[in-house]
Amino acid sequence: MRWSAEDAAFIGTVAELPSLSWFADEQAAASSGIRALVADVLDNMEAHGERSPLAHKETVNRQAATPPA
Repeated sequence: MRWSAEDAAFIGTVAELPSLSWFADEQAAASSGIRALVADVLDNMEAHGERSPLAHKETVNRQAATPPA
């Protein structure tokens, strides 16, 4: 998330999906907007049998969040 003085807006982006961005007047709106956009794109990728660029990161995060037995 960053502020763009040129656009006079907050810009939400995702490193793993650099072609996506969401502009909004408020930081919370930019955050929720980019999250919704990413969810839609990932759903579309899954529907078309494409591998998510976030798959490895999600697996690593799940493993890190799972406490040892």
